[in-house]
Amino acid sequence: MGKWLKLNGEAIYESRPWLIYGEGSTKTLTGHLADQKFDGFGDEDIRFTTRDGQLYAIALGWPETGILPIKSLSSTLYNVKIKSVELIGHSDTLEWEQNKSALEIQLPKAKPCEYAFVFKINR
Repeated sequence: MGKWLKLNGEAIYESRPWLIYGEGSTKTLTGHLADQKFDGFGDEDIRFTTRDGQLYAIALGWPETGILPIKSLSSTLYNVKIKSVELIGHSDTLEWEQNKSALEIQLPKAKPCEYAFVFKINR
């Protein structure tokens, strides 16, 4: 956890919730021993934070297709022009497109960490 926070802490420390908490179909269970029945998050599960006007999208899975669609940031739902998208821990420029159905990010071949991948959305 410490290693992950060292890399991705800017999306967590002193952050605030965004307008939408997240997206995805995974439902977290509640109640006694619910954590023992939880299978984990999927490729479509994304959570959002904001800090000092910066938007972060935290992908809880890494799609095998190589493309991460973020539906909440489609041009239809999110009426802000995105200038660039960065993957924290990855130095190369990412290919991406904001269209009517989603912000579609082309993922690099190598993951920057093992879990929860943080995308910095520059507007």
